[in-house]
Amino acid sequence: MNRIAYIDGLRAVAVASVVAFHAAKYNPAIAGDPSSLLGLALRHGSHGVDLFFVLSGFCLSYPTLQRFYGGDAVTFDVARFAARRIVRITGPYYCTIVVLLVLAFGLRAAGAGLPPSMPQSGFSAGDVVLQALFFDHNVRFLNGSFWTLAVEFRWYFVFPLVLWLWTVSPRAFALVAIVALVAYTSGARLVDFLTLPAFMLGIVAAAAAVRRPPAARWALPALLGLVALGVATSGSDIAPWVWTTTPVWQLAAFALVVAAGATPQLSRLLEVRALAAVGVASYGIYLVHEPVIAFVEHHAPLAGAPLALAAMLSGIAAGLAFSRIAERPFVASPLRDRMVGALERTLSRRLQALRIARGVPLRRAALAVAKQLVERREVVDAGRPG
Repeated sequence: MNRIAYIDGLRAVAVASVVAFHAAKYNPAIAGDPSSLLGLALRHGSHGVDLFFVLSGFCLSYPTLQRFYGGDAVTFDVARFAARRIVRITGPYYCTIVVLLVLAFGLRAAGAGLPPSMPQSGFSAGDVVLQALFFDHNVRFLNGSFWTLAVEFRWYFVFPLVLWLWTVSPRAFALVAIVALVAYTSGARLVDFLTLPAFMLGIVAAAAAVRRPPAARWALPALLGLVALGVATSGSDIAPWVWTTTPVWQLAAFALVVAAGATPQLSRLLEVRALAAVGVASYGIYLVHEPVIAFVEHHAPLAGAPLALAAMLSGIAAGLAFSRIAERPFVASPLRDRMVGALERTLSRRLQALRIARGVPLRRAALAVAKQLVERREVVDAGRPG
């Protein structure tokens, strides 16, 4: 899709929030007093994860919905989609795993302990293989942030169906999100059920960005109200340094994305070059920042807020460098194009062998009905006396 400048700004907000949360989590002074004003503010930075989930649904669906609502006949190419996402996600991810393995063996050889963000009880070759294959059940992650990648990777399997459902029946689409939340709260404690609604809200936000409904102008006041409600209803019984989410925070992330596209002042703020640069590198920052922060927090000769700030800047700087070296080749380069092309051909052959259609045609029934209603209204108006 054509790059939307404010989306990069939103990515920067999301990753900066998560970085701030981890800077507080590994800071002895702040983590020891999570009810302080600073501790309260920083621990809500964990909801940058919710924003990432919404942005993921937005970015995956926006190009297709732009063509769909533009009147084109759209077939969602499953093989092309899967090839692009696999190369985009796995390339930098596997580079991170290699870097962390080298770091772990180097620190152990030097007789030093691992950063607190890494498994202190050690990890096995099986743990490394399982997380490389995006499994997250009973896996000791080399980096605590890796769990979100496993969830997102599983979303890729259902994304074509969920997008198709949105184009066919928004009501059925909403029902799926509600059922997922009910299933989670009823005892099916799969994180996929808890996070799927945020991902689906990203699809709704993408549709709003394309269609620009009048109601979008209320997104900014709705955002302020939802954040206030989320803070007010945060339970003290929830572990303060563990990510948690609620429908309120997911809706707040959705409102922020919609408001960014509907509020010119907010869009311009998010398009500031420095913010956009952080957003472009947000995946690289997300992959490496947590162990860097944990290491700095336990070795830098600082304390309190200055230590947290130094750790945040170190995590972002390391992520920017990592993104330039290890992420960029998998975003735009001849290597990336060759890898995507080869994988796309392989996936296409596999789908053909299984007699599964490579393309998912998006039904245009809803658009046809809307067009008929408009035409009928025009006929009625034309028949009325002037």
